[in-house]
Amino acid sequence: YDQSLFVRMQKNHEKDVHLLDTQYRMHPEISSFPRAAFYEGLLQDGDGMAKSRLQPWHRSTLLGPYRFFDVRGSQERGPKNQSLVNDEELKVAMQLYRRFKTDYGDVDLKGKIGIITPYKAQLHRLRSQFAQRFGDAITDDIEFNTTDAFQGRECEIIIFSCVRASPTGGIGFMTDIRRMNVGLTRARSSLWILGDS
Repeated sequence: YDQSLFVRMQKNHEKDVHLLDTQYRMHPEISSFPRAAFYEGLLQDGDGMAKSRLQPWHRSTLLGPYRFFDVRGSQERGPKNQSLVNDEELKVAMQLYRRFKTDYGDVDLKGKIGIITPYKAQLHRLRSQFAQRFGDAITDDIEFNTTDAFQGRECEIIIFSCVRASPTGGIGFMTDIRRMNVGLTRARSSLWILGDS
């Protein structure tokens, strides 16, 4: 089970594999790391991707196409001890959204913002805290989901809450390169990563 069907097919029929080498989803600043880390430098950006993905909020130093926010938080067990949560990342996610709506409230991004995380407890906490702060209709503007459930999907803006903040440096789910790839390649115009470096 540690290999997908596609990986098995690729290993058994290497000569029949054809890499789709041009991406038309992401701003080039977002595709830069996945290109190097997951695609051995073979993935190219389609013509004009920087221009077609350029957004008004990219002029802001804070809200650029690709940002990593070093959140010095701490992970803890969620309800029923089933999963992990990181309240500091939750606070930063809410601050980012509030700042975006304050500075660019005229931009209609209804349904074009996604907040993803590998951990279900963090997902539930994010959804409930956002609803408490911004009202239940927030789910019309933002899609909250796990990284795994977001595979094959995309949004204009993705806020990616990594959750892990262990003193030992463990990254949990993110050790699976496929999960890491999904988490870092869902955004079209802006990817804002919340994590503890």
